[in-house]
Amino acid sequence: MPSELQLFLRSLLDEVICNEKSIAPDGHVNLEAIKAIEHIPQFDFETPNPPIFFEYMPQEYLPPNPEPSPNFKDYDPSEDSEETLTPADKSMRQFMRAMETSNLVDRHTYSVLWTRKLSYQLYPTSSFVVSASFMGDYDTSADFWHTQHFLEPEANIEDGHVYPHITIQLFQSKCGREDKILYGEVIVLLTALRNRASQLHIKSTMERQELEGLSIEELDEYGYAYEFPEEKVFPVLLVSYVGRRRARILYACLDCGEEGIKVKICQSKPYSFERLKDAPIDFFARVLMSHPIRTDSQGGLSMSRESRQSYDLPTRSKASTR
Repeated sequence: MPSELQLFLRSLLDEVICNEKSIAPDGHVNLEAIKAIEHIPQFDFETPNPPIFFEYMPQEYLPPNPEPSPNFKDYDPSEDSEETLTPADKSMRQFMRAMETSNLVDRHTYSVLWTRKLSYQLYPTSSFVVSASFMGDYDTSADFWHTQHFLEPEANIEDGHVYPHITIQLFQSKCGREDKILYGEVIVLLTALRNRASQLHIKSTMERQELEGLSIEELDEYGYAYEFPEEKVFPVLLVSYVGRRRARILYACLDCGEEGIKVKICQSKPYSFERLKDAPIDFFARVLMSHPIRTDSQGGLSMSRESRQSYDLPTRSKASTR
């Protein structure tokens, strides 16, 4: 039987999906009318205060000389004004730029993925990725969004603790405005929260494949236990690559306070990847390779010092960083 928290997240996602009037022509969504969501723009992810339930990879883990991305070139705004381009052409061009920016950052993470104890979650091998809401389009234009690289931490080697944290990369053809959140970003964050809260404890890949195509409500009927029945936070970290070679970081979690359940969404300033020499590649790589800080079923953004338990990562020697 779904819990109050699970039903809340399902209802909230449906509310946002059905509230088409809140979506502006440029793809941004007005969240003021949705009381259950607190949107915090201009959140400083470089020195987060209050802290989030992720700890960035230390600088010394970054590879010293990663291979350059062969497809990446500096952004030229004049390319977007070509008269021969259709709206669909322009959308696809922006989307491909977003993917190229992601590839640029990914090249800084490949060699350290195993040391960070992170693994990719793919459908249907994971019961987390069960929704088409991780990709979609904007009804009023040729623009669309798509997700890739669902990263989750491996279980703690000492006590077997399974972490509810998830990190996602999102590509969009829309251009993001400062202090405004895109509809695709909201949908992906809420879908991640809903799916994580309703994720079933299924160890067998064969069993997962047999349940392929079923909705979360249909999966409830099979009687499996939930993966995170006691969790109250469900931290989600989202790296969103948008048009014109920009990117931003978003963080969502639940806050189960005295006023009821709320979703808090923190959003960074826009970061520019227009020029390779100025692009914040290292910072984004460190964010992507974050490891979890145990929530211990707390609510909100802040945490006690005692809750920031070590993830027991292997110590990297100085020789291995060269």
